This record gives sequence, C-alpha cells and structure tokens, in this order.
Amino acid sequence: MFRHSSVTKSSSSSTRNRPFSDNGVNHLYEYLWMYLVDKLNRLLRNRFLPFSFIITICFILLVKTGVNKYQSYLVVNGTAFQLLGDLSIPIRPNYTCPYFVQLPPPPDGKSDYQPYQKRCRTCSVVSSSGRLLKSDAGAEIDSSDCVFRINNASTETKYHPDVGKKLSIRILSSRGLDEYFEFLKSQPRESLQQEDILIWDANIRLPRMDRVTLKAIELAKTFWHVKVYILRNHVRGLPSFDTFIDREVGLSSTLTGSSCSSGFYAMTIAAYVCDQITVYGMASPEHCFKDNIKHLPQAPYHYQPPLDKTGECDMFRSRWKRPIHGHRFMTEHMIFKRWSKHRPIQFKVPTW
Repeated sequence: MFRHSSVTKSSSSSTRNRPFSDNGVNHLYEYLWMYLVDKLNRLLRNRFLPFSFIITICFILLVKTGVNKYQSYLVVNGTAFQLLGDLSIPIRPNYTCPYFVQLPPPPDGKSDYQPYQKRCRTCSVVSSSGRLLKSDAGAEIDSSDCVFRINNASTETKYHPDVGKKLSIRILSSRGLDEYFEFLKSQPRESLQQEDILIWDANIRLPRMDRVTLKAIELAKTFWHVKVYILRNHVRGLPSFDTFIDREVGLSSTLTGSSCSSGFYAMTIAAYVCDQITVYGMASPEHCFKDNIKHLPQAPYHYQPPLDKTGECDMFRSRWKRPIHGHRFMTEHMIFKRWSKHRPIQFKVPTW
C-alpha cells in the first residue's frame, strides 16, 4: 500500500514538471487554430484592402512599363520620332468648338449648353515662354484678329513690347482659376478687356456642379466683360477630348501617364476657330532632346515670376520622365509640327 502511493505521488509530480501536458498541447493547437481562423475572417472581411494594394502595385508597374515604352517609341537616337496615329483636328475650321460650353447653365435646366463659337481669320497663340523676352514681337502679335493667352500669362505694360497687350481668348486651368479671379478683382474696371475665358479640368463632369464649375459660374456673374466657358470632355457623337493625344501618338494616355497641357488646349481650340495660326515662343520638338542641352544656355520656362528662374528644357525633360499626370510638352510640339503640314500654322520666336 505504501509502495503504491509513492509511485502514484512520483508519477503525479513528474506530470506537473512537464512543460506541456498532452491536454495543454491540445489547448495550444486549438488556440492557434482559432487565432488563424480569426485572422482569416478579418482578412476576408477587409478583403478590399489587400485587393486595392495589389491593384495599386500592378497599376504602378503598368504605368512604368507604359512610360518606358512611350519614351522609346517617340525618341530614336535623341531625335523626335514620327507619330503613327491619326490626325485629330479638323482639316478645315468649323468655327465651333463643341468641347467647351458657356456658363452659367441654361436657366430652364432642360435645354443644352451652348458650345463655344468664334471666327478668327488670323490668330496668335502666345506661350508663356521666356523666349519672348527681348523679342519685340508685341506689335506683330497684336495685329492678329484673335490673341490666345495661356493661364495667368501677364500683359502688364513692361511686357508689351515682347508679348503685346491684346487679349481675346484665355485658356485657363482649374488650378489657375482662383488666382486669376483675384487678379481681376484687383484691376480697375475701366482697364479690363473683353475676353473669352475657357477653363479646363480633367475632372469636370457636367451637369454636376463641382467646385471648379461653381467658381467659374461666379466669375461669369461677377465680371460683365468676360464670357466664361468650361470643358465638356464627353460630347455625344465625338471622341472625348482626353483622346486627342492618344489618337496622334497611338498609345493610351492612361498607360503612359500623360495629360494635356493648357498649351495643347489652346492649339486645339485655335484649330477649330482660326483660319491661320501663328505660334509665338514655342521650341521645336527636337530642341530639348539634345544630349548636351544641360551644358547650353536655356530660355526661362516663363517670362514672368515665379517660374522665370526655371530652365525651359529642364522643365520639359522632368515632365517627360514623370510617370503620372505628366505634360509631355515635346510630344505636343511634335503633334503641332504634324498639324502644320495640313493647316496654315507658323512658329515664330524661334522660327522652325
């Protein structure tokens, strides 16, 4: 009896001294299994997060591949390559640009917006380039029937000899809308010229009243001397405006991360409403492809602050390499050069 009890006692003590009993191991396995099931349930409940992460990574890789393809497709040995897409502008001007419509919207809410209509025999499209400084092109620019200005390009008195003072049409991005609104408020009413303001933004979706559209309506109601128009990207029966560059290049802007600049909008609108177009202050498409361009003197990107200290080609090349939302200025200049073979378009300051 004594021997039996001692054996039992030693057996129980050895069991207590084990790190895990068989029953404890089972509990551990059960706990780990419940933990994994719980994590899996949480992951399945929040499956949108890993899915969106995977989609984002795939999109970045796709864009990077597209940009590399885009650059190798358009440049051969540092020279602008031939565009292989279709011509996107009308061969003859029809004096109506359906992609821009007048604000404020129709009061009844049922009739359609009025498209932009204008007829100009001669047009000057004036860039914001610092190439215009000391050009003495102001009088020649003002002699045109219609003068296009881009964004907040200044027509102050000190710039008159080089860029002129006449103002007919201003192409304004949504980011420059607030700044230009405040500028007009600060000017004497008697000094303001009558002008058409055409505002673009890739996110405008009429008839939705977003912030940009509401601000543009306020601008139209505040100043009597302006007519305000806003981009309508999708027009029934026509390709969307976003596809203009796509059709010319032959590659998707989504894939290559490119977007239209204000200068491209200006040139496209001029193609619709002008018989003859003269462009001032635009470099040739091959100019900034030169390998030694970093060692050559560059024209300022803008003729006025704050971008008058930035080199033109430095800006063009940085946007050329930008993977998303990059203005491919040199590509656009290639497109304009192609247009000049089908339409009366001249390039001055410099001539090319």
